[in-house]
Order: sequence, then C-alpha cells, then structure tokens
Amino acid sequence: MIITSDGPFGKTSLALNFIAKGEHPNSVLYFSLEQPSFRVYKKLIDIDAKTDTRYETKNKKVLAKLEKAVDWLERDDVLVCEEQNPSIDFMRDMICQAGVPAVFVDSLQMFPKEKDETIANVVKKLKALAIERRVPMVVLGKTTEEEEQLADVVLKIERIDGGPYVNINITKNRYGYPKKLKFLFCAVISDFSREEEK
Repeated sequence: MIITSDGPFGKTSLALNFIAKGEHPNSVLYFSLEQPSFRVYKKLIDIDAKTDTRYETKNKKVLAKLEKAVDWLERDDVLVCEEQNPSIDFMRDMICQAGVPAVFVDSLQMFPKEKDETIANVVKKLKALAIERRVPMVVLGKTTEEEEQLADVVLKIERIDGGPYVNINITKNRYGYPKKLKFLFCAVISDFSREEEK
C-alpha cells in the first residue's frame, strides 16, 4: 500500500492512525527515516488520548488516557526503527526478528538509493520484500503514476478548500473499487475522524 498526498501533510498522521486505532496480534514495525522515534511515539500517544500533550494538564481524565497510552506503547505494540540508511537486508533481518504482522516505511523519498536508482525501483524492492516475508507493507511518500502502478492499494490525501476536512481517495485498489472518503483532520493531535460537518 502507498499513502501519498497532494501536499506535505497527513501521510504520517494517517499511517499512525491505522496503528493507534487498529487491533494487532503482535508488534507493528515502523521504519522512521524522517523523524526520531520519540516524535513517532508522541504522535501515537496524542492520537490514542485525543489530546495535545504539548501542554501539561491537571485534567484527571486526560491524564488517565495518557497513562493508558504510555502503557500501550510500553507493551511493545509498536517497534520504531529510526535507522537512517536501512538496506533491504537490514529491513529483512528486522522483520524476521520482530515477527510483525505489518510494516510501515516513512518515507519513500528518504530511503537510501544507489547511484541513478529511481524511486520506482525502490518501490519494486520493498514490494519484493513484502511478498518474500508475507507481510503487508505501507509505504509513505510523494509518488508518480509509475510508482503507484506497482502498489496494490494507493491512498491519496487531499485537502478540501484549505479547511479541516480532507478526502482520502482510494485511487487504486487491486482488491475492490476506487472510493472517496471524507474525514475531519485535527493536525494538532494528528487525528482523523469520520465526524460530519455541522
């Protein structure tokens, strides 16, 4: 799966919403090539608690949610690898060691390439690894039509008139039909929800 957007926003947040709101029997492996692991965990806590944790609060309900979120992360449900130059062999070893049901790569543009190697070739390598290890892989980044043709599913995030609502367009779905879904996106806590406009 590829998650892309019409601007520099929302891709990481959408991926972390999948993780925070999903049910996973084992750990999820998240290769963070753009930001340190503590920022990824912080965003996961914000999503789980539905609160901006940048500011201290004395609200007991919020604190209880934060404690629950921290416990959830401490159970190693999410393994964040912030290796800056992961090779395919390194990723294969990490996937084997962790025994994960899903892998996320953030982001495609930061993935190390050989001289004159194209992004499309990187996508091919990642897809081959996903097939070899029999693990679903979600790749984040700006993509072209050539790269999107290699994916089974492509989600594109599109802002609606600069407001808080976004469309998540399933522009390619090898297992079904294209679809357009409307979400409310709260950037402060990186949260997507299906709330309707009032």
